[in-house]
Amino acid sequence: MRQFAEDDGKFLTRDRKSLIVNWVLVTAVGIFCGGIGFAVHTATHALVNMKRNHTASSLLNGRWGEAFTIHFAYSLAFASAGYVCVFFDISAAGSGLPEVKR
Repeated sequence: MRQFAEDDGKFLTRDRKSLIVNWVLVTAVGIFCGGIGFAVHTATHALVNMKRNHTASSLLNGRWGEAFTIHFAYSLAFASAGYVCVFFDISAAGSGLPEVKR
């Protein structure tokens, strides 16, 4: 009650407004990062399913060379995407396990 009296009876003081803005920004950044993670996970899952379906349909039709080429092309595309990520940010390389183990 003393703090409320010292703030001239105002509930939203400068400090409280700053605190509210900070929490709103932290929440917005968290939602945005979660959305990006969800989009990457969904896209990766869809591409892996597409790779598996194309390869399986070629194998079922007896086209072994085409199945190998499709599988190799998808794998090369995934490796190239990983290379681009590491090219722009070297800390993206590795499995992430060295940060965990001691």
